[in-house]
Amino acid sequence: QGPVVGLWATTLVNDNTALMLLLRDALEQRGVRTVFFLTCKEQLPRQIRRLPPARRKDLFRVENPHAFAESSFPDLLIANTLTLTSKPADFRGKTMILPHASTEPMPSRLSYWADYLVIPTRDVAPFDYSAFPNFCKHCAGRTLTLLPAGYLKNDLLCVAARRLGAGPYGRVSFFPHWKLPRGIGAEALGKLWIELIERFGSEFPGREFILRPLESQRDAPQVRAVREHFHGSDARVLVDCGDDGQDSLLRTDVLLTDYSSVWRNHSFTTLRPAVLFQ
Repeated sequence: QGPVVGLWATTLVNDNTALMLLLRDALEQRGVRTVFFLTCKEQLPRQIRRLPPARRKDLFRVENPHAFAESSFPDLLIANTLTLTSKPADFRGKTMILPHASTEPMPSRLSYWADYLVIPTRDVAPFDYSAFPNFCKHCAGRTLTLLPAGYLKNDLLCVAARRLGAGPYGRVSFFPHWKLPRGIGAEALGKLWIELIERFGSEFPGREFILRPLESQRDAPQVRAVREHFHGSDARVLVDCGDDGQDSLLRTDVLLTDYSSVWRNHSFTTLRPAVLFQ
């Protein structure tokens, strides 16, 4: 019945299910047949659970790239380097890699072997494909094609930003990265965060402070310190541990982060400022 495009989403490390569903809808609107693959924990992500049964019939759970070994299906497999770090052995279809982050270098050691790379910009440094060692290009095709097609996550966020409106919202959101600054322990970092939030509250009374830790850090000592310090107080402090951080990312007057590149997504899609607290 014609070529089939497989889209491989994952909820591990970062959840890109919504991105891949957006891409699937765009492809199917153009008449392209798609199949959806998912690597996730025990519970299906919220975006999948909301789909009607008819939209879930071509969804398959896979654990690793070996599922595609010695196969010619699908004709094109679209993934990112969180799920696909090399071409499955004897996979006869084509592979396309999407950037995991807007600053992810493309091509890189994790993507030399792909048939197609989607890159956010046309500004790509020249590279000599033949100079890369063969182990980086295991099972690769004869060419590597770069597609300057933008950054899919920004498309998704632009749609959400238009739905939320322009503000102002009377709030600031803090998206800390997972790594600790050099020379600072978790407890000392928690005290810095508490001082930051208290100063914010005194300078901007009545406004809300949102702390959005990574899922793996929601019970970290610095996050617990913030929870315990402001529990029962009059300060408007919210620790956001929801499945979807779009509201905190977009419905805020200023985004605060330390070492995360999430500020690029915020400023690009909202045209509002971000501050790097390092």
